[in-house]
Amino acid sequence: MYRVCSSCGADCALLKCACLAAYYCNLTCQQKHHLVHQCECTEHLLKVIVKKRTALDRLKEQSSPGVGSVELMTLEQELAREYCKVGRLKVNSLQPAIWPEAATHCQQALHLHRKVEISRGLLCGAAARAAAGKLVQKVAPYGLYDTLRDLGDIYRLMQKDSDALRVLQEALVEVRSDIAQESTPQLQEALAEILHATGSLYIDQHYGNRQIKNWTSGSATKALLEEALSIRRTLARFGPAASELFRLLADVYRILDMHDEARNILKEALDLGF
Repeated sequence: MYRVCSSCGADCALLKCACLAAYYCNLTCQQKHHLVHQCECTEHLLKVIVKKRTALDRLKEQSSPGVGSVELMTLEQELAREYCKVGRLKVNSLQPAIWPEAATHCQQALHLHRKVEISRGLLCGAAARAAAGKLVQKVAPYGLYDTLRDLGDIYRLMQKDSDALRVLQEALVEVRSDIAQESTPQLQEALAEILHATGSLYIDQHYGNRQIKNWTSGSATKALLEEALSIRRTLARFGPAASELFRLLADVYRILDMHDEARNILKEALDLGF
């Protein structure tokens, strides 16, 4: 079967990268495209993970037991970012057979994010913890929430709804906790995305076949989606996912016999160009 060459665009590419996501006419085309492709090549990223893991193990040997260091936390965050990236790419490949691998990579990332939070707590003094937090955020801003949300998406694809709900609820707790300390537009947007994902999961669980019977979670789902939309309105940031958010909320209103609200939300979506 012929594929389009990722380098020159020819439609007779037979040479495939080990990651199975790119095809080339020949080795020359592959080498020309290497710098571009390496950012999305899971095989290359896995080699990066091995190098960073080795560096992390070496740094741990040099560090005092039980003492968090900014350098160690930064490296752990970098490693978590790479794990999460590989997990996301494997999901985007749309090959169900490798979704469990994607989940494993995101779980590794989540484990590292949690370790960083524990290490920050071991630092002496509030100022040191705050400084460490700022440095870590530069490496992987809101990485914990992104990882939890990605893992929730993977669990949904694997039809593990209870696991998906568990990680999304953890994400809600984490982001609300951070907002309570310091609310920023970025954190509010992260909250809106997680609320949206959680509300969508509730609908899949209780309303997937569009034939609802005795749905007791309707009010809870409505509250989640309404809060997500309220944040979007306040920030004036709707983005590509806003169309689905309006549609889901309109569906929930119809389920709850709130037909005026459903019409109003659809009119708002049309006025915004969705």
